[in-house]
Amino acid sequence: MWDEIGAKANLFDDSLALTFAAFETKTSNARTTGENGTVSFIGKRRIRGFEVGFNGNITPEWSVFGGYTYMDAVITDGGYTLTSGIAAPSVNTGKRFPNTPKHSFTAFTNYMVTPQFQIGGGAIYMSKVYGGYQDTRKIVNGQVVASPALARSAPGYWRFDANASYKFSDAIQLQVNVQNVFNKLYYDKAYAAHYANQAAGRTAMVTLNVKY
Repeated sequence: MWDEIGAKANLFDDSLALTFAAFETKTSNARTTGENGTVSFIGKRRIRGFEVGFNGNITPEWSVFGGYTYMDAVITDGGYTLTSGIAAPSVNTGKRFPNTPKHSFTAFTNYMVTPQFQIGGGAIYMSKVYGGYQDTRKIVNGQVVASPALARSAPGYWRFDANASYKFSDAIQLQVNVQNVFNKLYYDKAYAAHYANQAAGRTAMVTLNVKY
């Protein structure tokens, strides 16, 4: 059984690298972080997936980097839980692992307008994530009666960023970064409780880099 295999190719006189990797990982004591910051042990986890990446220059002035990742993260064994005092296989078994998107994509680019002035931007995509599952099974005549688990999740989202920088000299550079340019309302984490983490809105940062 393979753990990881990959391949790599170079384009444009080796200035742009393309990579591919397929992988499978298994964890015996997988854990996640709850809404109150504590660690929760989920059980056994299996992740199968692949990733495609790119990094380098298309022209001397135009650089790009990013990639796409597919991850099928499943709780293969969540152990046993008590339902009205009767032990039964955990409702988590066979479900998606918390806060692990099946699809994720990033693409960023920068362009040197002049040797001193550079602009760029990028996009980030994350598909729907699950925070946890509520056990809705009941006890009937001393038996655990199966019923669909209540899944709590956060929807997928796109986020767009932008940046610009100006180099005054070899020692001084001013850089501006704007994250979530369109002030998108989205949630980057979900939890088993009735709670999801709201990500930051539009955020601008100005950085002055000085070398001496």
